[in-house]
Amino acid sequence: MSSFHNKEETKEENEGFSFDPNMIMSLMGILNSPENNKNADLIRSIKPYLSDKRKSRADSALKLLKLLSILPKLKDSGLLSSLF
Repeated sequence: MSSFHNKEETKEENEGFSFDPNMIMSLMGILNSPENNKNADLIRSIKPYLSDKRKSRADSALKLLKLLSILPKLKDSGLLSSLF
């Protein structure tokens, strides 16, 4: 009987989120899209000449630039419509 109870709890938790394969495919397309960012290109070009500590910071900066570049695309696609 406890397994039935757990299934009901899981069902209730998932009601707020609907799984849409098209949304997931759209998200994957946005995440995999090539970025044309001069700042990212500059960081990538100087990265081989940096110390290990600064390479780590460069990697963090590249991740942040990637995030900033996909946010407008996500907003335009409607995937973040509940947040904006």
